[in-house]
Amino acid sequence: DAVVIGPEGIRKTLGSITIPSVAIGGITLANIRFLAGCGCSGISLSAEIMKANDPEKKAGELYKEVVRVLEHGRRDSNGSNR
Repeated sequence: DAVVIGPEGIRKTLGSITIPSVAIGGITLANIRFLAGCGCSGISLSAEIMKANDPEKKAGELYKEVVRVLEHGRRDSNGSNR
């Protein structure tokens, strides 16, 4: 059984490891922004796409948001966004 650790739990966990990691489970367009700056290398969104009425459109929307979220994390990690 999975345990929900939320964005702060993700940040804490990823702060203690040096290998690439992917956030997975329960991530949607509505909550993906909370992963900004958490340190993940990728974000898994398969359920959000599979549940969509228009999976292609949803994938495009999610892609744009993932790029924004991951870019925000890269700026935070090198200090240029502070």
